[in-house]
Amino acid sequence: VWLVMGSTYLMEKSFEDNNVAYVRIVSRDAGRMFIRYFDQLWADAYKEPEIEPVHLANVDLMFNRQYFPAVRKLFQNAKRKIYVVLYGMYIGDGRSSVSLLAADLINAKERGVDVRIILDQSTGEFSERTGELNEEARQFFEKSGIELRMDSKEVITHAKVLIVDDQAVVGGTNWGHGPLDQYNDCNAVLRDPDAVEKLARAFLTLWNGSPRF
Repeated sequence: VWLVMGSTYLMEKSFEDNNVAYVRIVSRDAGRMFIRYFDQLWADAYKEPEIEPVHLANVDLMFNRQYFPAVRKLFQNAKRKIYVVLYGMYIGDGRSSVSLLAADLINAKERGVDVRIILDQSTGEFSERTGELNEEARQFFEKSGIELRMDSKEVITHAKVLIVDDQAVVGGTNWGHGPLDQYNDCNAVLRDPDAVEKLARAFLTLWNGSPRF
């Protein structure tokens, strides 16, 4: 069974032009669990699915609200590096889920962890508000000594990837109240060394000024 998850949406521009990231997982167990997830959403997309995370040899699958505590644990245990690339980030107030993730990043920076963030800055009517929120996030982290760079205006960076030491998170979750606390989304935590290294290289390609992965 093949399971593909990531940040690609079904439009030509997403396939042909955007910076996106996705992972292909070959696993019967993962496939069965995703079918259960799909069936529950099909029955009632407004109801939180009752489903457990999937733990495989080199990957964990997370659904909906499982993302937030798993990512917090990764950030809090980080020793060397945290690289974050997202389409959108809304910090919110001090009680929001994103503000707690941001605090974890600041604490990691203070421990000596190399923390870097890339956000999208594409233009256009749909992207205008996202661009404003991303700029607010850049200013927020700048005050804490964390560098946040915007991608090239030429390309939409729709990837949602976190690289934490020897693990990486790939999926569809942006950082905002809706994505973290309301929306239906899937993410994978990867521990395969080759996959994590490839994602880290892609991140650094953007970080160093290339418009594309």
